[in-house]
Amino acid sequence: MPDPLERAIKLLEQKKTKNAENPPAAPQPPASAHETPLHDPELSARIDRLVAAAQDARRRKDGDAECRIWEHLTILAPDHVELWLERGVALRQNGRAEEALKCYDRMLTLDPNHVIGWRSKGVAYANLDRLAEAKACYEKSLSLDPSNHETWNSIAVLHVRSGDPHSAKPCYEKALELNPTSTWAMRNLMICHLRLDDTDAAVATARRILAIDPNYAEALAFLQQLDD
Repeated sequence: MPDPLERAIKLLEQKKTKNAENPPAAPQPPASAHETPLHDPELSARIDRLVAAAQDARRRKDGDAECRIWEHLTILAPDHVELWLERGVALRQNGRAEEALKCYDRMLTLDPNHVIGWRSKGVAYANLDRLAEAKACYEKSLSLDPSNHETWNSIAVLHVRSGDPHSAKPCYEKALELNPTSTWAMRNLMICHLRLDDTDAAVATARRILAIDPNYAEALAFLQQLDD
């Protein structure tokens, strides 16, 4: 019979994807045309309507429609940084990471110090298994804003994917220092503890998750595996 710890690890790993850098998507407010000033009120209003349509397509999980709308938006406002970011996110989330990189390159030309832009570019590289380039992007993002907990989580995931859970652990801990209620970072740390053969720490982390979210499926499944 397989060791229960090994079964627990396999169960959790089966749920991991190449997007593990990202927590489950939360509803985001629409990007606003006013984040990059537009001097044509009619164009600004048109862009706001299209942004709302793109966000609706995202909620409906209509990736093709969403990508088409963001493409149209970047044609209408080619110097609008946030529109390039959103177009890149849409492309990456729909399996088009190579195209997403071109969008991030464009937005970072417009704003070379965009913290989320560098992180997003790193996630696209990670999706393509270009881990060294992903790491460089994450490090650039952290150099601009070392308090971004999502980037610390992303670089930790990268260490795990590179077979180095020892380096991942302090990065997860930093992410949780910055955002103590991030169950996603805790979930990743729990797996990291298992990779380091620290079952007690993994159990403690699972219980920490359940103290925040008693229905967190992966923490419950992990503890159940140990009881079987």
